[in-house]
Amino acid sequence: MFRKNIIGVIILIFFSFPTIAKTNENNVIAPKTTTKLVSFGLNLDGFEDALLAQILSYQKADVLISRYPRWIPGVRAFQIMAKHQGIDIVWGSATKERFNTYLPVKAPIYKGLIGWRLAFVTQAKQQIFADVSTLDELRAFNPGQRLNWADYKIYKENGFTIASGSSRRALAEMLLLDRFDFFPRGVIEIEMEQREYTNMSIVLDPHLLIRYKSAFVFYVAKDNLELAKILTEGLHKAKADGSFDRLFEHHFKALFERLDLPNRRIIELNNALLPKEMLNIEEHLWISPKTLLDTIPPPRVSDHKNTGFAQ
Repeated sequence: MFRKNIIGVIILIFFSFPTIAKTNENNVIAPKTTTKLVSFGLNLDGFEDALLAQILSYQKADVLISRYPRWIPGVRAFQIMAKHQGIDIVWGSATKERFNTYLPVKAPIYKGLIGWRLAFVTQAKQQIFADVSTLDELRAFNPGQRLNWADYKIYKENGFTIASGSSRRALAEMLLLDRFDFFPRGVIEIEMEQREYTNMSIVLDPHLLIRYKSAFVFYVAKDNLELAKILTEGLHKAKADGSFDRLFEHHFKALFERLDLPNRRIIELNNALLPKEMLNIEEHLWISPKTLLDTIPPPRVSDHKNTGFAQ
């Protein structure tokens, strides 16, 4: 779904930090080395690149980071990363399987926004959720999902009867044929998809925000302990000095306003796919629909255990 945003994109970010050049035993200045990293993942208006740039800016070294130059399936990207064959960092959903296979940086880089859903409905059913305010009431309506999407498992676990389709386009057409009642999609992608449905009598439900705890995290290869440490410490510092929050606000505040997220009724779902380690992360690292920035004072940079990130 994000192929258009990723394919063919190569973004080079060069960081030059003031460092003291090392000298060898003959007092000859040795040339500084440059660390080269390659990343792969979603491209939401450049947020991920900006966040990585901030994380790596705390390093007293030169870092050259580029996006992987072509689109490949996510599974393949993880395989390349694990084998050190050209990708160093992948960001993706936090799942138990991935936590067991790769080395995660246990912090939600979208502050949990990845688990927020709005519903596409037909124009004729635009008010079907006008009086819905509980999960039990929502279960009276059937969602549509692809069988291999994580959301399919989540809705099934929460007691819904789900219609499955072979593709997003097929699901939209099934919605128009009343094969199911609503098509929930992530808030970070829904505006792009909404434009595709302009002439299809499909609209956004104006009432509900369906939410479950979910996260995208940075992953590195299981044996790449040094890079995991760099990313973890950089995230700690970005959270502590406020730059993480400012980046998030810059990229997503307008989205909150356009979709009227603070004024929607929230329906909470359970997500058994989320690794237990992510449940230990403090609540102020998960964004609230009512506000973009935390009101909790930022912790000190030197005291990592108080930042709220899972260790």
